[in-house]
Amino acid sequence: MSGLVEPLWIGPVAAADRAEALRLVSEEVPSEAEEALPEKDEGPGNPHWLFRGAYRGQEFLGVQLAHLQPGRTAVIWPPRLKPQQGTEVALTLVEGVCQELAGRGVGLVYCFLGSDTGPESKLMQVAGFSRLAQLLYLAAPEEELPSQRPASALCFEPYCGDSRARLVRILQATYIQTLDCPLLNQKRDIEDVLAGYRATGTHRPELWQIVQAEGEDVGCLLLTDHPELESLELIYMGLIPSVRGRGWGMELARYAQWLTRQAGRSQLLLGVDAGNWPAIRVYAAVGFRQWAERMVYGRFLG
Repeated sequence: MSGLVEPLWIGPVAAADRAEALRLVSEEVPSEAEEALPEKDEGPGNPHWLFRGAYRGQEFLGVQLAHLQPGRTAVIWPPRLKPQQGTEVALTLVEGVCQELAGRGVGLVYCFLGSDTGPESKLMQVAGFSRLAQLLYLAAPEEELPSQRPASALCFEPYCGDSRARLVRILQATYIQTLDCPLLNQKRDIEDVLAGYRATGTHRPELWQIVQAEGEDVGCLLLTDHPELESLELIYMGLIPSVRGRGWGMELARYAQWLTRQAGRSQLLLGVDAGNWPAIRVYAAVGFRQWAERMVYGRFLG
């Protein structure tokens, strides 16, 4: 019987393995995620973070980190293994964490990677993840923020609780034939989308705008605050299909820049799908500059 190999199992990282687990993820783990690893075996950890270890018997083989987020989503990082551990351990970790996330009600798991061709992207594809988008991260610096409200025929109405139903209708209409992460928008419930938007940065309702033309709702502009970065972030802007091609996207972008100036922030940040060429053209025209790029992989659970 001594020749039998003990089976793999996935579970919370033991307190005795805490230091090694943190070392394995030291280059990517946010400091607040360390709360997920209890100092003692009986510690509860942080319920919004998962640190799960792969074990064979009592031997610690590797670790995976996941962060649960509003909107029934979670972000995971590729598994990190001790030397001489193979694909079986990595795939078992990913599957075990995904099963636990599904049990907690998560419907979509994201993974952000640096490229489409490296070993991590191949591993995540084998684990059931598909590429959802290539995200370009852009910033409009302070010198591009208008000091006066841009002239526009559009009306911008700050969001309030009474306009929730309108915002839902507008959002759903702007997703029709969109080039902005279409694989994602086609599958997510609108309530989950809104929950994710609200949880981004520091939510300020006055930074959400319903856009009107001649008294009709034609689009929306959603921003959030990042005080620690002295920045606003444009988390979504969209127009309904019937009014696209009129140059109004540029007016929405300039208004977002003006709101950034009004909020006393020094730059406006955003992420855009590399396939959304009309939006990229608009952003370039109003002074946005690219500073980073990431591949977004995702797996729908259940």
